[in-house]
Amino acid sequence: MLDRDLDDTVFPADQFCHDWMHAIFVQGCFNTVLYLTLRDIKDSGITDIYSRLHAYIAMWTLPRRLGSAKALSQIFSPKRESSDERAKTFKCQASDGLSAISIIAIYFELVIMAAGFSMLACAAFLALADLVDLLMSVSTGLVSADALRDAVKHFLDACIAAGWRKFMHPKFHWLVHLARYLRKWGMLLSCFVHERKHRMVKRYSSDVFNTRRNEWSVLSEVTCHHIAALRETNVFNFGVGLIPPIQPAPPNMRDFLDATFGDLADGGLALNYTTAHCARVNEFHVCHTRDVVLVTCSDGHTRAAEVWFHAAVQDEPCSLVSIWDHIADLGVTARSWREGADNKLVIPSADILAPCSYKRNAADGSVMTLVPCIYR
Repeated sequence: MLDRDLDDTVFPADQFCHDWMHAIFVQGCFNTVLYLTLRDIKDSGITDIYSRLHAYIAMWTLPRRLGSAKALSQIFSPKRESSDERAKTFKCQASDGLSAISIIAIYFELVIMAAGFSMLACAAFLALADLVDLLMSVSTGLVSADALRDAVKHFLDACIAAGWRKFMHPKFHWLVHLARYLRKWGMLLSCFVHERKHRMVKRYSSDVFNTRRNEWSVLSEVTCHHIAALRETNVFNFGVGLIPPIQPAPPNMRDFLDATFGDLADGGLALNYTTAHCARVNEFHVCHTRDVVLVTCSDGHTRAAEVWFHAAVQDEPCSLVSIWDHIADLGVTARSWREGADNKLVIPSADILAPCSYKRNAADGSVMTLVPCIYR
């Protein structure tokens, strides 16, 4: 910035863009608003809200790429509750906050607000969850700057209505600029991927004991790691298809696929069947076996389905899914389904829209899924 030769190239004020991940999840709006909402719920008489949320989140199943909901529920453990009270904020990793925010929001909507408790506080948290949903969808190109501006305004107005004006630190103000950034740049910055890069540096630096050339040693190892990763054949391939490791289909899968696609064989030649536990279904999502997903059906409607396997027939990706029947919409963000284990169907993997978090209801056998905003 002090290099005179770059005076006509670098314009810090015009080129600056806030990172919404740090604005919301790193000592940000999420941490403040969730703490204040939980405090309001406690003041209303529900003093065991932490233990309730701990049990509720553990009942969910996350997409496999996000890990275990039981581990995620630990952000509401008794130890965390004491720590949050001392810090006067809700403390958790940014990735845990992102995974949990929609589940927390649906609990507030269907349980706390339905019982008439903490209406203004919960409304503010739901407005934040809607805003995060929009921010996560910006990369799809379906979120306009005007829609984002309205969501930010709605959230900030809800915080003021809840009486939290004095708790609104500068990161709340950062949000005001996001719509302008989106209109100007056509995208928004998020440091989730950048933060994950820290793992690589720790991988090569944690066992270094000779600190004389520590920086050089770590830099060399990280550079070699990057070069090796960039030499992978499919490193920038975001097309629909199986994700390595890819294996030949086992006999029972081959028999099933032969019964489905056998008439496509040319001149009696056997078709080539391969399979993998994970597949990329579009440029934004990957899907694992046994994930619950949203799919586009032949009638144009969006349904929930469970994935039984991913395969490729002559390198054309397909997936076996069981389509579920829609029962009802639950609140704004969730839907209830009836499992259809007998309604199995082989579909192109590209018909899968996104994996979903879900919760089974043992009482009536229904399943609740969370639905991203762009698919509601």
